[in-house]
Amino acid sequence: MGLIIKELSVAGNKDKAIVRVLFDTGSSESLLRRDIAEKLSTLIPLASPRIFTLGDGKGKVTAMHGTIVDVTMKNCKIFIPVLVLDNLGEEMILGADAFQRWKIKLDPEKEDIIIDPGVADLKLF
Repeated sequence: MGLIIKELSVAGNKDKAIVRVLFDTGSSESLLRRDIAEKLSTLIPLASPRIFTLGDGKGKVTAMHGTIVDVTMKNCKIFIPVLVLDNLGEEMILGADAFQRWKIKLDPEKEDIIIDPGVADLKLF
């Protein structure tokens, strides 16, 4: 059993690219590395900085910008608000916020993702 990392199509309002995405249920938010975010999308300044404590419990990182990107997985296109970080260890991290919103499940034994294509059908009631 290992980390689940997939190369997925990610699109912003400027461009699209194949991005290496880490699926991380331990991350509260979805994150995108600044160099990739700037190529794909217009960055939006946050109303106030968001400060995150790293997994070691000691280090901290600050997000000053965010954006929204489309991510295509298993032939399903979903939109994800992401926070932008300068020195993110991965190109993109898909966090718990996206898992809950889009009902994404992980199969750690097969190192695979499970997504119901019906969740991409947007509805207003």
